[in-house]
Amino acid sequence: MTDLRNAGRIGIFQYDWSLYAFIKEFVIKLAEAGYLVDVFQKDPDIKLDFANAEHFKQYNNIRYLKFVTPNTMRRKIMRRMARVLSRFSSRYARSPKRFIDSDILRQSIILIREAKYQCLIGIEKKGLLWAGVLSQMFKYPLLYYSLELYIEDHPRLASAMASDGYLYLRQHEKRYHKLCNATIIQHELRARALQHFNEIGPSKWIYLPISVRGNIIEGKSTLFHRKYHIPGDKKLLLYFGLIQDERYSTALVRIANRLKDDIMLIMHGYGDKTYLTKIQEIASENRVIFSCDMVEEGRIIEVISSATIGLALYENTNSNDRLAAFSSVKVAYYMQCGVPVIAFNSESFVELMNSYKCGELINSIEEIPEKVEIILKDYSSYRKQAFMAFRQFYDFDRNFGSFMRAFMDCMKNELNANDAN
Repeated sequence: MTDLRNAGRIGIFQYDWSLYAFIKEFVIKLAEAGYLVDVFQKDPDIKLDFANAEHFKQYNNIRYLKFVTPNTMRRKIMRRMARVLSRFSSRYARSPKRFIDSDILRQSIILIREAKYQCLIGIEKKGLLWAGVLSQMFKYPLLYYSLELYIEDHPRLASAMASDGYLYLRQHEKRYHKLCNATIIQHELRARALQHFNEIGPSKWIYLPISVRGNIIEGKSTLFHRKYHIPGDKKLLLYFGLIQDERYSTALVRIANRLKDDIMLIMHGYGDKTYLTKIQEIASENRVIFSCDMVEEGRIIEVISSATIGLALYENTNSNDRLAAFSSVKVAYYMQCGVPVIAFNSESFVELMNSYKCGELINSIEEIPEKVEIILKDYSSYRKQAFMAFRQFYDFDRNFGSFMRAFMDCMKNELNANDAN
């Protein structure tokens, strides 16, 4: 049992952001390291929660503080007033409190006053604002945990960037980022991009690649073969995630006809119902299976390990997608299960493949059938390299150990700086 008598307390803030499995595991590992961890989460408006927060109840040093914002008449009136104030008061429009619900901010101030914190960690933009406001009020060290690079080079954010609201949100992100004692991010390539676009000077970066817990999974699942009555000798090419054209879904369905007869494409994920209906109409039922029943967190391994080869198709047009090799949970799962990947030829995936030949890179979707055959000709070697890549880059316990050393150094330096002052 961990001795918690002298443990520090950490506040983690998520606002309009889902509780993903790796964030849940991050919280749990901090708790297992002896920290008292308070998770402040404003329930997400859009995204699904992909991790089970009930797991936190197994730890007496984790408090999961979920703030609910019911759509009451009072809140509707408050939102309307906020929109009016934003139009006529430039001071209010530029205030970080514009983005944080006033009731939630008031409740969190009361909670922060009740305990002493070693630091506050803001996850993504609004989480950073929430933690940043409280950090300034209570003079606690502030860390930014960046998961997504939603910055100015992202083409699909062009319309959002043009709006005053998003422009001010980015300004506040940059402002509070400059006040941070350190930034948690997955990889050096992503750190460089964020540093450039957020106009950050010399800074402390703590690296924590997206990782998964557990050992390598050598056994193969027969989930899809059983569920969809696929012959046992069929090999499966797995697409895992959001099904949409931005992830080349229509193109994938079309090129499935060029795969050899012993290969079947599995499209496992979720998407717009109208789009799914349209894409299913053009898919050959002998070549493509759509698996749109979402599975709970504990069964993801069963899905991934049923695949022969996995697809990780991120665009080369922006930093967030181009630098995804060490920030993609599906890639981490593929490596854990020894599933070779096919990905676009970008600098992050080149770095991965230069370290371990765990897949093949493409410049065009049209190359996928050819790359599938190349992998199958030396499958055991690619599979072995995938396991090696997991141990080196995606093992959560290993990566968390490196994170903790850097994190503790950062907190020690902050403590020494405060003592000197």
